[in-house]
Amino acid sequence: MIHRALTVCQPFAWALMFGPKRVENRGWSTSYRGPLAIHAGKSTAWLHCVDDFPAGLAVPSVFDFGAVLGFMDLVDIIRPEEVSPDRGNITRQRRFWQTRRYRSLRSGLATSR
Repeated sequence: MIHRALTVCQPFAWALMFGPKRVENRGWSTSYRGPLAIHAGKSTAWLHCVDDFPAGLAVPSVFDFGAVLGFMDLVDIIRPEEVSPDRGNITRQRRFWQTRRYRSLRSGLATSR
């Protein structure tokens, strides 16, 4: 079975699959709705963002890189103009990918790329 995949940098890939993140921000949209494999990219450039995660969140000390962490369903994409202005400073070029039904793998499935 072939799945569509979305590569997400760590620690955000972990936060989508196991943490509190339920919306992925992207600069582009898609008409696709349905299952997506969540692939943790190989970049370590965003690891410092773990410091901004909510206090008390059990964040792992080691993340999987270059691996599929699991699957989720893309259910909707919200345009910035559909978001209430009281939600803070929202970049108008972003799209908010709403997800649900998370199915994680016990350990990351390594990819060849």
